[in-house]
Amino acid sequence: MGKLLEELKRRKIFRVAAVYAVVAWVLIQVADTVLPALQMPQWGVSFVSNLFILGFPIALILAWGYEITPGGIKPDTAILPTQAITNSTDRKLIYSILGFMILVAGIQVGDRFIGQSAQINAPAPQLVSSSGGVIRTKIDLGEMELTSVEHLFGNMDISPDGSLLV
Repeated sequence: MGKLLEELKRRKIFRVAAVYAVVAWVLIQVADTVLPALQMPQWGVSFVSNLFILGFPIALILAWGYEITPGGIKPDTAILPTQAITNSTDRKLIYSILGFMILVAGIQVGDRFIGQSAQINAPAPQLVSSSGGVIRTKIDLGEMELTSVEHLFGNMDISPDGSLLV
């Protein structure tokens, strides 16, 4: 078991797995945001997620069989341990990924807190006319399934076909 772990470390399998997971997560988040904005089908985000899940074992197999050297990508059996990328190059890669992760986390936090405060401060729609009379409004319930809204809104009801809230 110790030899297997040492071989996994030497071939940098754990590092490839971590980098792949982070990059896949970021790209899935981007797809989750961008695809609906582009009016792509709803299954698009699921497709992207499944694509990354299926690609994970392929990336690990390629990491096991190939090594990145200053001369390019070579099969693991064709290189000597001295030809592999040095620790200084590894550190540059680690720091660049760490910086990218901090940037993405900052964007996520900013979007979550700054974006919500703008929505909270938005004015509520007026449901009473200036003359004090009753006004009509239509609320699109989308795919919500409500059988009785009395406990939510008081003296209101849903039309028999379920398309209007009265």
